[in-house]
Amino acid sequence: MAALTTAQADKLNRMNPTTQEIALGTSLEEGQAGQMLAYTALKSANFSTAVAVFAAPFAMRIVDVIVEALATSSSGTVKVLKATTEICTAIACAADGAVTHMSAGATVASIAQRTLATGDIMSIQAAGGTAANIKGYVTIIGVRV
Repeated sequence: MAALTTAQADKLNRMNPTTQEIALGTSLEEGQAGQMLAYTALKSANFSTAVAVFAAPFAMRIVDVIVEALATSSSGTVKVLKATTEICTAIACAADGAVTHMSAGATVASIAQRTLATGDIMSIQAAGGTAANIKGYVTIIGVRV
């Protein structure tokens, strides 16, 4: 869903006396700022090549990635990619039941890499250890900008 522009919000406000009184358009526009979105992917089979998780529905910034390991895989990690570029260091996915968060900025990660335009593809890829043994839930959390 595209964000409301200020002009569209103003038109909604002026549609009728009630929407003008409650400033409906302004309220809707303000409600979109900072909207959070989370995508979760269950990976229970080999994903040693990058697998798309989602295409950004609007401009957004990735604020966290959570990996919950569902198997033990020595040295197992998950890469999180914007197109083909990693947005953070690979996230541990080695101990069954362990939950690990993104550590941004440790490699090529930057605000620019974690900022998505509408349509940008976010992918994940098993790395380290034996990729076929890496299994887990990967949740990517973003905020609308």
